[in-house]
Amino acid sequence: MSKQLRKALTKTDVLTMAFGAMIGWGWVVLPGEWITNGGIVGSSLAFLLGSFMCLTVGQTYAELTSAFPYAGGQIMFVYNAFGRTWAWITGWSITFAYLNVSAWESIAIVKAIDYIVPLPQKFLLWKVAGSPVYLSEVIIGIAFACLVTYTNYRGIEASARFQTIATLILVAAGGSLIITSLVKGDSSNLEPVWTSADGFFTVLMMVPFLFVGFDVIPQSAEEMNIDYSSAGKLLILSIICAVIWYVAITMAISLASPAVRTSSGIVAAEAMESLLHSKAGGAVIALGGVCGILTSWNAFFMSASRSLFAMGRMDMLPQAFTKLHSKYGSPVFPTVLVGLITTCAPLLGSKALLWFVNAGGLGTTIAYFLVSASFLRLRRTKPEIARPYKVENWRLVGYAALVSTIIFIILYLPVGPSALVWPYEWGIILAWSLIGLFLFLVRRQHQLVRVESDYTLHES
Repeated sequence: MSKQLRKALTKTDVLTMAFGAMIGWGWVVLPGEWITNGGIVGSSLAFLLGSFMCLTVGQTYAELTSAFPYAGGQIMFVYNAFGRTWAWITGWSITFAYLNVSAWESIAIVKAIDYIVPLPQKFLLWKVAGSPVYLSEVIIGIAFACLVTYTNYRGIEASARFQTIATLILVAAGGSLIITSLVKGDSSNLEPVWTSADGFFTVLMMVPFLFVGFDVIPQSAEEMNIDYSSAGKLLILSIICAVIWYVAITMAISLASPAVRTSSGIVAAEAMESLLHSKAGGAVIALGGVCGILTSWNAFFMSASRSLFAMGRMDMLPQAFTKLHSKYGSPVFPTVLVGLITTCAPLLGSKALLWFVNAGGLGTTIAYFLVSASFLRLRRTKPEIARPYKVENWRLVGYAALVSTIIFIILYLPVGPSALVWPYEWGIILAWSLIGLFLFLVRRQHQLVRVESDYTLHES
């Protein structure tokens, strides 16, 4: 393999990369919306049901990652099962999801910092969907986008160190909220425990986006310095940890004052402030939220660049995407491109937060569906390949993953109970699809070379 990434990630690096990616910022600002829509029971059931999909899909990812330990894992899975066209769709869909997360974080971090240190709203640029966009806030978002870009430009070792430190701070902050709510919270605040089926589905639709993160493991598989069976186990462990985290945080917010649920601010921080009657307590949670933003942002930034790198290496994108930095070993052009896209996101303002959540979720579920289908096909057509991590009851797991992803895709369609919104969310999807169609048509005459010899199966 002429353009191979460095092997540098330890087990700790892999786990913090996946867990930090899944947790992110949503646990700080979205719990009020979850509880208001679904109640503690409805929102918890939505997380448990959504996690069932993620665990079944995660099992397929775990096995296939051990068999295809290369950057852009999902692309390789689908290529070996269904060929170039479907692999291209997979790569473009999952890159779309990763970029949406990165864009979301570049806007969210301004809101988090504003809670800790109030930021001046100066120099109104314009309004997007009624939401004002201030130059003073845009500069903060762009500054952090440059920081994340530079960290990833410095290579996977720098990215992993950054991820581990930020994840530890995140866990400490969230853990303090959970413990405080158990000691000082009021169980009567849990009412109403259930609202409606529509509210349940509203929360359920957010789950795929909130659990996006375990799939950074196959994206970084080529850079892991661990055995491939351990990679599969760490993937499943990261999902279980995320389920526990989200349910525990939802319970913690429910036990706090009901007034914080309808807040348009940083709900988790306000819950901590109400429990301790101290602004400092809220600032601790906001700091954890900032670290959550950075862990998620860092992981998905890395994943987006690796996905684009893999597509370039398979001749699905121009060869400029395959150049590695001579010193840091990072994919140069993909890293710079993802950085440029991310720095533009703050110009859309805070209204774009929900657009990115929902639009990115569709790209995620499409990729999950194609990977699940590839898992089943490869078990039937290539049973002899080496699978260091092997799923038991593979038919049950595979079809469960397939059916659950289909259900989630339907939720996003106009016929679904939680359909995406036109023109904003569908507009983002349409624009990305048209760009992808153009690139696909331009590149389709280029034949894949080296794929069968260089990017086939892991030999144990």
